[in-house]
Amino acid sequence: MSAPADVLLAIASNIAQPIWSVNAKNELTWSNRHFEEHFGAAFAADAHWLPLYQRALETKQPVHGDESIEVGGQQRQFAISIFPVGDQVAAMCRETTTQMKLYSANERLLREAAERASAERVRATIQQQMMLADRLTSVGTLAAGVAHEINNPLAAVLVNLQLAQEDTEALAEKGVEKDTVEHLRDELRDAAAACDRVKHIIRDLKVFARNSERDAAGPINVHQVLELSMRMAQNEIRHRARLVKNLDAVAAVHGNEARLGQVFLNLLVNAAQAIEDGNAEGNEIRVTARSGREGFVEVEVSDTGCGITPENLPHIFDPFFSTKPTGEGMGLGLSIAHQIVTSMGGTIAVRTEVGKGSAFMVSLPAAATVTLVTSPEAGDHLPVHRGKILSIDDEPMVGTFVRRILSSQHEVEVVTSALAALERIKGGERYDVILCDVMMPQMSGLDLYWELHNVAADLAKRMVFLTAGAFTASSRAFFELTTNPRLEKPFDAQALRLLVNRIINKTGA
Repeated sequence: MSAPADVLLAIASNIAQPIWSVNAKNELTWSNRHFEEHFGAAFAADAHWLPLYQRALETKQPVHGDESIEVGGQQRQFAISIFPVGDQVAAMCRETTTQMKLYSANERLLREAAERASAERVRATIQQQMMLADRLTSVGTLAAGVAHEINNPLAAVLVNLQLAQEDTEALAEKGVEKDTVEHLRDELRDAAAACDRVKHIIRDLKVFARNSERDAAGPINVHQVLELSMRMAQNEIRHRARLVKNLDAVAAVHGNEARLGQVFLNLLVNAAQAIEDGNAEGNEIRVTARSGREGFVEVEVSDTGCGITPENLPHIFDPFFSTKPTGEGMGLGLSIAHQIVTSMGGTIAVRTEVGKGSAFMVSLPAAATVTLVTSPEAGDHLPVHRGKILSIDDEPMVGTFVRRILSSQHEVEVVTSALAALERIKGGERYDVILCDVMMPQMSGLDLYWELHNVAADLAKRMVFLTAGAFTASSRAFFELTTNPRLEKPFDAQALRLLVNRIINKTGA
């Protein structure tokens, strides 16, 4: 049932909301009481409304909009609805200025709250990273200390095993029963192999114990770092998957060995943890190294694990994002890896399929130049000129095995302090080679070097530093400035003999 026209007109005239109509010339043809009291003809003919009037007339459909109109010298916001009626339009509007102000205020409050929350998250992230850095520094200090303490006794064991192997060969030449000699060879070979494993573990500890921010960057042997990382991750991998290596010959990359090792270790551990225990033969972790696009080296770590879901994929490099249960990871591994790779000018990308596994590809720029560092080969043959050697080490066992290695070819003197060595030299003693430990109480090997510059500069040039790898900032700076040879403990007997003979031949003893 339709309401009478006069009833509708009475409602429209008295409603507390502006209602008006205009013709095709935008002339006001009717308005209600509220419109007349608060607005006026100028309001109805405001230019903001004209496009809306025109659209309603052309489309013969209602038109709705929101406009800001100046009324009484103030800018006010209105929501308007326009209806076509023959060749005219009827319009009604509702002021939303207060609502917009409230909305703006709410929006501002929400924005400020979001900014505070974001700042809090950043603060928490930085705090967590600082805590992690402190923890890693503590672990690194402990690892370096353990490595240093093990090196000297391990060096003694390795050298004595090598000397025992040489003595075994001498026994064979003297006619000792062949089976006995073979039995001794096997036992010594097994013991040497076990010590060699310990030697590699110590080297790995020292690499990961370095302060990566302060270690100088340089050319990195990618294969060497991958092998180190795979050994470190072996305990995580062995019960979950077979480890397959496809390592093509690749160029060196420029960066920091410890930081790159951290990237590869994180990727390997993540790959292992994506695979359930108990079916190692049925799963695979594959490590591939290859030459990529011109000037780049690519390393890929792939697994046959659970894969990454589409909703998690965009967040895998976010700090503290983890799909592991609480307490099983901080969610920093991939974030740190991404940070390190990008700081080296590289990229890290992922391919994944849920239920089939993932593959992470690291692409790094090759080093501009490659410096190959080689140790003396056992096959090097040098003429032996008998020389006078001074061994300086606060560990008496080091002096003992140095004497055992060299005494058949040279005269060897042993002291256990740099001060004692300095007194001998000040007293007139001269040596063809000085084998000196770096870190010693009272006077370090580096302090002795500078003292010799004052009293016997030619002897400072003949110093060989025997290091256990625990360097301070000052010792790192020293070795960057000097060219004296360095032999890292534990070293093998033949390497020491060759190095000493080369120095004596060069100086013309």
